[in-house]
Amino acid sequence: GLQDTALMADLKGRFGEEIEIRYGGRVRALQGWHFMRADPMRLGSSCGHRNITAGTLGCFAADRSTGALGILSNNHVLADVNAAQIGDEVLQPGPSDGGTLADRVARLSRFVPIRFQGVSNELDCAWAELDTGRGTDRSEIFDSAGINVGRLTQVQTVRFGLLDAVVKIGRTTGYTQGEVTLTNVVNLNVDMGGPVARFDNVISIESLAKKPFSDGGDSGSLILNTLGQPGALLFAGSANGGAFNQGTTFACHLDSALNALDIDLVN
Repeated sequence: GLQDTALMADLKGRFGEEIEIRYGGRVRALQGWHFMRADPMRLGSSCGHRNITAGTLGCFAADRSTGALGILSNNHVLADVNAAQIGDEVLQPGPSDGGTLADRVARLSRFVPIRFQGVSNELDCAWAELDTGRGTDRSEIFDSAGINVGRLTQVQTVRFGLLDAVVKIGRTTGYTQGEVTLTNVVNLNVDMGGPVARFDNVISIESLAKKPFSDGGDSGSLILNTLGQPGALLFAGSANGGAFNQGTTFACHLDSALNALDIDLVN
């Protein structure tokens, strides 16, 4: 009000250049859109099988035989580490973000089983066919503030090379940037919520900033290079180590996942 204006003028008059007055507005806690119900659904949205916590909607892909549209993510996001049944409900947002059966957007259609007891895995992937009228934004990429920062520029996959700069958008850490540090990690032991699975021929990525490239809940995120070309599907990570001690992210090759599931990306 006027009293505030007079007070500000008095302070400025007494302290001159030693004081700087700014209006900041009312402060409130912000929650990224990627935790919430999205209509249309976006790449990086929270999603998950009805019995898990929450993971990430990687991207949209179509059945090569029928053309039916669906969601691509991890086995442990859409198929509950092999425990799910074909036809089970997939929710957006995921259960831990408030999703209920009323938020069903798809039903589990295919997954590559994860094998244990030291047997080699190369993929953690699953596909759920859309079965509701919820809209889909199949290519645009948004940061946590909802600002458009890029797009999936093509549906043809690429194989990332050593030191390639990459980005992802995920349910937990949002839009982050990283660098490929290894392209053929072998004998990687991953805790799948109790049992441990061994993975081979996977990619490792480290953050380019003093914040993690990924965290729990980012599983299933699509990873692209800076040209918007897709190349990998995020499935695991460590909390420590890597650049700035911000952890290391692991991803499987996207072309292998698409072929195993008999689907093609759409944008």
